[in-house]
Amino acid sequence: MAKEMGYYKDAGLNVTIREFKKPSDIKKVISGDIEFGISDFKLIKERLKGKKVVAIMPIFEVSPAALMSINPAIKSIKDMEGKTLCMGFKPSKYSSIGMILSQGGLDLTDIKIKKIDFDKNNILNQKCDIYSVYSTDQPYWAKKQNITYKLFRLSKNMNLDLYGDMLFTSEKFRFEDPKSIEKFKKASIKGWEYALSHRGKTIDVILNKYNTQNLTKEKLQFEAQEIKKLVSNFKFNREKVKKIKTLTMLLTKSKYDFDLVEFIFSPYIIYKEEVNFIKNHTIKTIDTGDWPPYVMNDDSGLRGIGVDIFKIIKNCLYLKSSTKIVEDWSRVLDTIKHKEADLTFSTTWSENKAKYAIFSEPYRTDKIAIATKSDISFIPNLDFLNNKTVAIAKNYTAYELVKTNYPKIKIKSVKNTQEAIKLVNEGEVFAAIDILPTLAYEISNLALLDVKINGLTKFDFKVSFMFRDDYKMLKEMFDRVINDLDEDKKKKILNNYIKVKVQEGYSKKFLNSIYIKSSIIITILVIVILVIFVQLIKILKLKKELQKIAYRDTLTEIYNRLKLKDELKKLIKLSQRHSLPLSLIYFDIDNFKKVNDNYGHDKGDYVLKTLSKVTMKNLRDTDIFGRWGGEEFIIILPHTNKKEAKNVAQKIRQKVESYNFDGLHITISLGVSTLRLNETMDEFINRADRRLLKAKSSGKNIVIDE
Repeated sequence: MAKEMGYYKDAGLNVTIREFKKPSDIKKVISGDIEFGISDFKLIKERLKGKKVVAIMPIFEVSPAALMSINPAIKSIKDMEGKTLCMGFKPSKYSSIGMILSQGGLDLTDIKIKKIDFDKNNILNQKCDIYSVYSTDQPYWAKKQNITYKLFRLSKNMNLDLYGDMLFTSEKFRFEDPKSIEKFKKASIKGWEYALSHRGKTIDVILNKYNTQNLTKEKLQFEAQEIKKLVSNFKFNREKVKKIKTLTMLLTKSKYDFDLVEFIFSPYIIYKEEVNFIKNHTIKTIDTGDWPPYVMNDDSGLRGIGVDIFKIIKNCLYLKSSTKIVEDWSRVLDTIKHKEADLTFSTTWSENKAKYAIFSEPYRTDKIAIATKSDISFIPNLDFLNNKTVAIAKNYTAYELVKTNYPKIKIKSVKNTQEAIKLVNEGEVFAAIDILPTLAYEISNLALLDVKINGLTKFDFKVSFMFRDDYKMLKEMFDRVINDLDEDKKKKILNNYIKVKVQEGYSKKFLNSIYIKSSIIITILVIVILVIFVQLIKILKLKKELQKIAYRDTLTEIYNRLKLKDELKKLIKLSQRHSLPLSLIYFDIDNFKKVNDNYGHDKGDYVLKTLSKVTMKNLRDTDIFGRWGGEEFIIILPHTNKKEAKNVAQKIRQKVESYNFDGLHITISLGVSTLRLNETMDEFINRADRRLLKAKSSGKNIVIDE
């Protein structure tokens, strides 16, 4: 339908379609008699023989080859032993038929083979138990004659999941005209998509223009229905191709091998030298994993926007790669400079780096932004930060730009942007500066409600891959993929990590308040303003006190149950949205009732307050600690996995046990849980509570985790 609908013509291609006769099309494609052909998984066998064929795309995800049994006694492949198989050619053990039989432990010597030309009228006349068929074709005639049949296909469970039809070309044409190959591929896909969604019109075209076999409309409708079950997504699965190659090599005892980059066409690899480069190189990547959301390092390894873009490019270019993670960005630069590594994921061009490195086309362009406390008015440009202290990670591009162009800004150099954001939250610096997604990610990651992105600078940050300067060929291949990346795909990758919300100007609310206040100054007496000011101070103090009462435990002054629930709800949502680890420690004081009974409630209160202080001293700034009720306490540990949470629990247990509570020896029992997929807050807490109870019943003064 690609030809009928004009898709080839629209792509600037003049295409002539020849009717498929037999597999000799491979010879015609290699010789250049025709440019494109269709073959099944045997194409891989031909490449293993040294024939220079190149696969463009799979058409059928699975092979339509099948064995059709009309003998009711045959319920499994094993039942075919000694039975008669009718087929039009003599099969080999590595043909589809041989492989189907092998699934049931049989080979071709275990059955009788009768050679026939399949005819719709001779299914019963041949006295065959089994027929070699295409599932899209011959079963129609059995169905038409009300013959009960059973199909046996290649099984995924047996690692015999083979591609059916594949579009291919020659290696010669691949390097002569890769653009035409890509145009032909895209137009063919459009044709398939049209045919599958307009089956009736497609059948009418076949009947009127291409029906050399005199097929009926009913027969074509059957084929269309069966073909739809087999059609692929037109993308090769490299692991599947490897499995088919390995299987074929074993069956044919082939001594020849090939690399996937030689066999599978990519529009981004256009020279033979590039194929050889990819074959012979494992690309060594290096990064700190310390610049979210572009590059992050956690239990699952490196992830982030830059890593995701690299994975897309790696797949398009069939690259092999290894990764090294270092602690300091200067180490990354030094390693690229001395050619001990080949590339890093996310940086931008600078005059210093350009002395020893080259850069890809940017895969994102982001503004360098400013983050402040939420109560600070909008900052329209960097001049507003003159004489203010601003935190920026040293050696980052933002550091160099601000230092060079805005000497009046006081820069506090820090290790990374997370540290800069924390300093803003703690009021130690006025602002933090980095690119917009990084600031947004860190604010969200740290769950800081009192910090916001409050303005954009004039500086654009073009995020690129940085390569060692002698890898121009690799850079050019990367550029081809980057220039072809869909903007929606890039936005989707960003949204996987953070949704950015930025204040880009003065809010309407803010401007209205300025107008109202100006009117009041003109129309209201000074004494009235002073009264309002005094009352406002009282209200703010009262509000602060009410918040303290609402969220703080009166005795210990740590968070209370209400605040713990509120914070836990937010962190569970954040954790599940971004697949971040979250853990919880639930503990209480062993034999606390005896303390109250033997020494009085004043002594009990002293123990509760002192234990709270001991615990707080041994937690991180990001950890959330509160009193759940009575002698029960909860610690919420953001970005903390099971192992880390248990270590924290053990540390708290040991600190409490070794502390002198005014002559009393106090111990605690602790239960630890780590958030599971789709788990509710109550389920999360209850699991920790059950482990606490187990700790109590197991002798107390211990930690029980998952």
